[in-house]
Amino acid sequence: MEENKDQEQDKSEIYSQRVRAGKRTYFFDIKSTRSNFDKFLEALKGTIDHVKTELMPEVDFSKFEENAEKTEGATEGAAGDTELTWE
Repeated sequence: MEENKDQEQDKSEIYSQRVRAGKRTYFFDIKSTRSNFDKFLEALKGTIDHVKTELMPEVDFSKFEENAEKTEGATEGAAGDTELTWE
């Protein structure tokens, strides 16, 4: 009984966000792990760096970082939606 409760807590969702990008919708559902996300964070950072430097080097990502800082802590829509726009 106690073991099942621990497994449920291990699999509990700690972050979820839906991002709409045109006709597509992306879901980011993060759940806790035993290793506390170390490998996940390394892989995510590597993926982001690859996109910034190799796939989209012409994009000024500082605009997105500034926008994130401005909206950080602001209340999102009821469903946690974020609209992704490319200018």
